[in-house]
Amino acid sequence: IREYGGWRNRNMIDLYAKYAKAVFERYKGLVRYWLTFNEINMITHIPYLGGGLLVDKDDDDFNQVVYNAAHYQLLASAKAVEIARSIDPDMKVGCMMAAGSFYPYSCRPEDVMEATLSNRKNYIFIDVQMNGEYSSFARKYLEKLGVDSRVQSAIDMRQVAEPYIRRKAIRHMEKGRVVIFAAGTGNPYFSTVTGVVLRAIEMEADEILLAKAVDGVIRLGGAPTGVCAGSIVAS
Repeated sequence: IREYGGWRNRNMIDLYAKYAKAVFERYKGLVRYWLTFNEINMITHIPYLGGGLLVDKDDDDFNQVVYNAAHYQLLASAKAVEIARSIDPDMKVGCMMAAGSFYPYSCRPEDVMEATLSNRKNYIFIDVQMNGEYSSFARKYLEKLGVDSRVQSAIDMRQVAEPYIRRKAIRHMEKGRVVIFAAGTGNPYFSTVTGVVLRAIEMEADEILLAKAVDGVIRLGGAPTGVCAGSIVAS
């Protein structure tokens, strides 16, 4: 915490990956079922315990700091899954959140909607770990909290997303914003994974992390071990 500032530091992703690799190799063949982060969403409730964050809920940048750190944890989680599969294809890596279910106090529409929204907030983290991307609800919710993010789409849909412009995307990232690329490259004949890779190459991304609810990993230079789909989130 003193040296890196907890999970507000992006370097934690690689440090976590190094730790995960050591643990996976040590217990290969002995432990089959794994969790990357216990109660990963607790970082939003108890930032210090969940992410080593020295931030107060009254701070103006509380949401930005917490959700940026959460984003790094989700990237680290995906990287750990990739490492686990490369070490032992039989390993099963799951996810966990701290939550119960919310039920409406009454049948009034306001109560029903409040319960629905509360449940969807809980699922923000699990949506990423299971589906490999942020949901549209998550993007709107983060914007409402003041977390700076941008969605760029390869298909023109200006009512909901910016058109994809590489130089503009780079400027967003230089300003510390999370950039979410949608609609692949706009070509209907490309698979989801192909679109992700092409966009990553164009953006000169350091890495592509795949997090899907399937038992498969696509390896460079080899045949896929399963059918996967994913998305790239650059920041």
